[in-house]
Amino acid sequence: MIGPYEAPTVRLPGAAGLPDGVPIEPALYMYVPRHDRNCFVDKLDFVSAPGIEDGAHPHMIVTNLAIMRFAADGVLEVETLMPGATREEVRDNTAFALRFRAELVPFRPPTAEQLRVLRTDIDPQSLRELELYSGDERLARIESLALLEPAHDRLYATLAQLRERGAHADYGAARA
Repeated sequence: MIGPYEAPTVRLPGAAGLPDGVPIEPALYMYVPRHDRNCFVDKLDFVSAPGIEDGAHPHMIVTNLAIMRFAADGVLEVETLMPGATREEVRDNTAFALRFRAELVPFRPPTAEQLRVLRTDIDPQSLRELELYSGDERLARIESLALLEPAHDRLYATLAQLRERGAHADYGAARA
C-alpha cells in the first residue's frame, strides 16, 4: 500500500501467489536485487506467506551482497559473500542480527554453460538488466523491449481496427 495503513491512498495487489505456492514448493529460491534495510527489516508490517514453522521450505536467498540459507535451527545465515562485499556491508544493510557461517563458502561464478542457458533460454531479452536502470532510462528500456514482443503488432492492429470501427459507427453500433 501507499499511504497510512489505516487509510492508504493506493492499495497494491499484495502477495499474489505466495500464500498458495510457498507451502507446496519443495525448495524456494529467492532473489533480492538490492540488499538493504527496506527489504531485510527488523519488524514485519504483515506476513505474505507461511514461514518455516508453517511448512515453508526456503532454500536460498541470493542478493547483490550475499547468498544466505536457513540453518537447521531456522536462523538465516550468510553462506557466501558476493565479490567485493564485506561482512560489515551485509550487516549494515540488514536491519536484524544476521548470522554468518563459521566457514564462508567461496563465491563460484556461473559457468559458461549456465550463462548460455540464462542468456538464450531463460532471459533472451535481458529483462534481468532492468534492475540496472531507473526512471526515464528504465522506462525507455521497457518500451524498447515491448516493441520486440510478437503481441505488439497484434495489439496495434486491434487498436487500429477499433479506431476505424469507431470512426464509422455511432457508440451504440460499436458496442453491438
